[in-house]
Amino acid sequence: MSALPESAERLFVLEKLSAARKTLSKGCAELLTNRSNVEKYREGNLPRAQECYLELQRTQERILSALRDAQLALLETDDDALASTAGKLYEGLSGFNLMSRAYKPVCGVLCSFAQKLPEAQDTVNAQVIGRLMNRVRMGYYPTDPDNIAHILRGIQFPEGVTTNVFDPCCGCGKALRQIAQGNNCFAYGVELDELRADEAQTRLHRVCVGSFFRSRISSEAFHLMLLNPHYLSVITEGGSKTRHEKRFLRISTTTFPCLRSGSCITPCTRLPRRSSSIP
Repeated sequence: MSALPESAERLFVLEKLSAARKTLSKGCAELLTNRSNVEKYREGNLPRAQECYLELQRTQERILSALRDAQLALLETDDDALASTAGKLYEGLSGFNLMSRAYKPVCGVLCSFAQKLPEAQDTVNAQVIGRLMNRVRMGYYPTDPDNIAHILRGIQFPEGVTTNVFDPCCGCGKALRQIAQGNNCFAYGVELDELRADEAQTRLHRVCVGSFFRSRISSEAFHLMLLNPHYLSVITEGGSKTRHEKRFLRISTTTFPCLRSGSCITPCTRLPRRSSSIP
């Protein structure tokens, strides 16, 4: 197996946040207009008033959807405070009486929140990009040793057989080393960050620097694969949107069928919180 340099991937967290900002800003104006129309027609044109009320409900649903999207995107950028605000706004608007007259304070809070999100033309948001580069590109979220200990209790290594184990985002190699140590294993890894790959090479048998998605891997080369990928949303080279962790799982089992028949994939849950060739 060999790893090639990773081509640029577009993250679309900024796109999600800017779309949420637009929906919230537009939705606030629509809430005020539709509520005013309900009041306007409720005495003399009840069918029209009902239509306006239904549109009021649809606007509320669009705003709720935008708040939920914003909350998830903010969590991906590690902006926990603003994500918490989005969650509170979601809960508040979910229980809001649409026939209330207290729309201006509600819309004021929603618009104030929307102003804190990046605009569509804001292609360089230093704060968000900085968080993404740390969390997504080279963010390091090692698997807790206690989790590995639990995993090991569920794995039975065959006696007298050398087992090939693989981690496609191995970090410093500590987790895979814990699995391999004392179990007659050869440990292989791929890591994006060169410094962590160098450290992993001191613990594992072979490590290559680069992207797992740009790798060439021999079919059925490994008996066990440890997966603890970055949990984020990305846009692939083909332009489609996908979850990074699902992409790891799909490619490792179909595009690169690197596990031998009857072998094991071990997905890990993250707790709150020099190129070489491998044949």
